Amino acid sequence: SLMLAAGEGQLQAVECLLRLGASVHATDHLGFTALHYASGAFWGEQVAIVERLIAAGADVGQASKGDLRPTDLARERGYREVVARLAK
Repeated sequence: SLMLAAGEGQLQAVECLLRLGASVHATDHLGFTALHYASGAFWGEQVAIVERLIAAGADVGQASKGDLRPTDLARERGYREVVARLAK
């Protein structure tokens, strides 16, 4: 899924899934989108994926069911570059 690829830092998979029509607006059972997963990725700061998802129309202000936004997750991880991209 797009969320899994984004969270694991798989830029090529993200690109392929977007080309195939994967929705950047799809959510999981907690209300997280691919942008949430990329912004709070366990495998390191995913600036390129965050930028690609935003370019594809991802909503940087979308809150999860627990009222967490992508920026909140990036801040928790200390991902300054991602926070800066989300603030643009």
